[in-house]
Amino acid sequence: DVTVTVEFDKENVRITNNGGSNTYTFTENGEFTFEFVDEFGNFNTAYAFVTWINKKLPTVTISYSNTNETKDPVTATLHCDEKITITNNNGQSIYTFTENGTFIFEFVDKLGNKGTATASVNWIKKEEPVLPEKPSEPEKPSEPETPSIPEIPTNPTKPGNSNNGQTNRPSDSNNNNNNIVDEILPTEPIIKDFLIKDILVTVDSTKLEENSVLKKNLLSLTQTQINRFGKDSEAFELYFDANSVKNTLSNEEVKMFINLNKNKTFLGIYKIDGEKIELLPYELVSDNQIKVDTTGLSKYIIAYEKKKTEETIIPPVDNKNETNKTTPSYSFIWIIIGGSGIAAILCIAIILLLKNNKKDTQYHSQMLYAE
Repeated sequence: DVTVTVEFDKENVRITNNGGSNTYTFTENGEFTFEFVDEFGNFNTAYAFVTWINKKLPTVTISYSNTNETKDPVTATLHCDEKITITNNNGQSIYTFTENGTFIFEFVDKLGNKGTATASVNWIKKEEPVLPEKPSEPEKPSEPETPSIPEIPTNPTKPGNSNNGQTNRPSDSNNNNNNIVDEILPTEPIIKDFLIKDILVTVDSTKLEENSVLKKNLLSLTQTQINRFGKDSEAFELYFDANSVKNTLSNEEVKMFINLNKNKTFLGIYKIDGEKIELLPYELVSDNQIKVDTTGLSKYIIAYEKKKTEETIIPPVDNKNETNKTTPSYSFIWIIIGGSGIAAILCIAIILLLKNNKKDTQYHSQMLYAE
């Protein structure tokens, strides 16, 4: 288990949920939000999440020194792909059966998770000894004739020994017929939806335990993933949990409907399988939702980038065009004014010329008269 504690940089801060406690204990991976208010009535929240709790037991197997019918002891050996400590059987990983029976190995892994493994043997067959027949008494001489002593009957063979210790078993024909019926009539799939926050998962619920719950764990991006997908991308893990047992439906068809972050630009969704990262095909259901058809649940990365801010661009004023637009009106006015002016000037010039000619004529007339 992991316990988180929220601390504040000032006094008189009161937590309004979690029973007023500033600590929260995670028994499994998940998230929790503390809600609090300060002395001035300002509300705020603090978000905590844990992704490193591992309560999954290591995988153990049991092998046997002999799996065929035998009269000799059989040794069972416990194997594990991780380091474990056996807490019974004097810490030994082997157990020897001298007769049919079961034995339970108890162990704990390096994280303190406790588990058991049961070894069972039912093929040790010990032969029961057969009592030897008692010999008959020899006949006595006939002279003198005396009645012969009847033979002592031999001991009957004990039942069950005629087949060397083997007993007849009833036929398994009925069981075989039942198995055939089971194969012919498979369980019909029951499609069911599971919702957690912004993700809807649709699966065949017959592949799940009755009390299975869909879980989502937020994951931290590695530096390599940040370099490849960008720091605004999001990573998470999906699985079903039933009594602390994880089920990823590894070979089953799964449909996911994912609501996208409206404040970011969606680039794609990737499936993480160990060191392998696979780009998943998707269908755009709406502007902010995608549909993904895949096999099983796993770890995923949704690649995002920040949306670019749109700036309003004011086009520059084209002074040349503006000048060209106004020029015709001014030119027209100048044409009107210029034409009228020229006509007026011509009229004045003609009048002046006429007056001058008149004066000259009068002058010449006067000169002639004087002479």
